[in-house]
Amino acid sequence: MAITAAIQPQPKAQCTLCGAAWFIPGPLGRSAASGLPPKCAACSSLERHRVVRQVYEAIPDCILGNARALQFSDDPATPKDRFRSVEVSLFGRANSLDMTAIDRGDASYDWIIANHVLEHVHDDYLAIRELLRIVTDEGVIQLTVPTPSTALETWQLAEPDPDSFDHWRGYGSDLPLRLAGELKACTGLQVVCRDEPTQGWDVVYLFTKSRQTMLGVGNALLKAGLPTLRCA
Repeated sequence: MAITAAIQPQPKAQCTLCGAAWFIPGPLGRSAASGLPPKCAACSSLERHRVVRQVYEAIPDCILGNARALQFSDDPATPKDRFRSVEVSLFGRANSLDMTAIDRGDASYDWIIANHVLEHVHDDYLAIRELLRIVTDEGVIQLTVPTPSTALETWQLAEPDPDSFDHWRGYGSDLPLRLAGELKACTGLQVVCRDEPTQGWDVVYLFTKSRQTMLGVGNALLKAGLPTLRCA
């Protein structure tokens, strides 16, 4: 007698920021590469926000809880309540900081967040040097950029492109190689995360001058099941 296994319904993919399971087209009607709608209908998160939140959910409070953070752009993926303090720099607003000439003292922050910001900066090499100046020796710089999951090499533009929100370049997965000169005193991690609602993936980068910090953060990410690779 043939035995037919019962087909169990699969749970709907949920937003990692708010838990909702209803998604709509993204900006300008965009769909993900899979054809699925990328924008959470409840909190408006996109793939990149949900991927970053996965990384923070894997990092324990003993690492984040005492950290003084500086965040460039008001990114909803950051769990601000888990840090000791969070200063937010908003472009063109009262607290707008120039990433290539940051008006803050050396070693002012323990954690720096810049998600989809570096591609808007003309001199990204100088920006990285400035971020390394204002972060403590045990601190972390957390970065994401567009397109490392779809391009192998970075391409540079002569002028910012108004059709791509004034990007100066499109980054490939060679970002750590491109910035190797600036990151020579750092260790780095690249975390590959899958966004379940769209079935896509993206990369989150973390750089620190401290091997001990790298091991603490990296092992927490591995324990959470997130593919985490050394990149510096």
